[in-house]
Order: sequence, then C-alpha cells, then structure tokens
Amino acid sequence: MRRALRTTTKKRVQVRLPGKRSTVHFKKERVKGAHCLRCGQLLSGVPRLPPSKISRLALTEKKTERPFSEQLCHNCLRTLIKQAVRTSPL
Repeated sequence: MRRALRTTTKKRVQVRLPGKRSTVHFKKERVKGAHCLRCGQLLSGVPRLPPSKISRLALTEKKTERPFSEQLCHNCLRTLIKQAVRTSPL
C-alpha cells in the first residue's frame, strides 16, 4: 500500500474483482467548498474543487468580480458596506 494511503482518514471500500479476488479501493474525499466567514453560507461563484485543482484555474474562474468575493457572501458584503457608509463622517 502506498504511504499516502496508510491513514485512517481515507475511506476504504472492499471491491470484488473477477476471479474471486478482492482488493481495497479508496474513496476520493469530497471538497466542502468555500464558505462565508460571517454567516457560513456556501460562496457562489467559487468552484467546489480541491486546492490542487483550483491553483490551475485562471483568476477569473477562481472568484467573482466583487471585493472580498473569496471571503464574504453577497449578503454579508452588502451589510458591511451599508454599515461603513452609515458610520463614515460626512
């Protein structure tokens, strides 16, 4: 078994092969996806891929055009902008 697979975090599945042999296959881990730092909502416009595949994407595919798009959802960003405008001196 490969060294990288010698961990209990990988899910193991017994698979029956032709000829009455059985081997162990490992399930791929599901990616949780990017979440908002304030409310925890799944971020729209950010692909749900592992970091190794996200690094290969172009910048326009990784995030949306609004500021803080990789950290905050659109609702939280809207409330923060409103608060900033209301508290700023005239």
